[in-house]
Amino acid sequence: MLATSCGGGGEGTTPGVTTPGQGGAQPGENELRQTAKEAQLTFIKGEADQAYAFFSSDYQARCPFEDFEKLLMAIQSVFGGQEDVEVIVEGVRFEGAKAFVDISVNGQDIDAGAESAPYPYYWIVENGTWKRTNDDPAPCRFPVATPLSPGQ
Repeated sequence: MLATSCGGGGEGTTPGVTTPGQGGAQPGENELRQTAKEAQLTFIKGEADQAYAFFSSDYQARCPFEDFEKLLMAIQSVFGGQEDVEVIVEGVRFEGAKAFVDISVNGQDIDAGAESAPYPYYWIVENGTWKRTNDDPAPCRFPVATPLSPGQ
């Protein structure tokens, strides 16, 4: 089970993160499904600036843009050149401030939020927007499991 960040946000909260339905105009599940699909498509297409923007500020602090670009180049070697990529959000599971999204790409389950992964990817609300992250202290080291790694 993953540990929630501590400090500054009050009991049971993570600073800068709001649990859906916790008040205010926070994005909900429909917005998360759309955001996750857009993020996956930009990641597959190798659009570095746009793909990096889908990640939380904490993730970006642990994964500098230059290292993130290297991940995208590796993904491009697998998915590059595909004209028609189908991304489907198969399901969403909420656990407190975290949301885990099950995605398939061209019929293959990506499963980036699998509980069996050492550092599964999940989504949080940061400044009113869904952002992808994980708890890996060095998420861009090689070899690395990416949000496209099957069984991860």
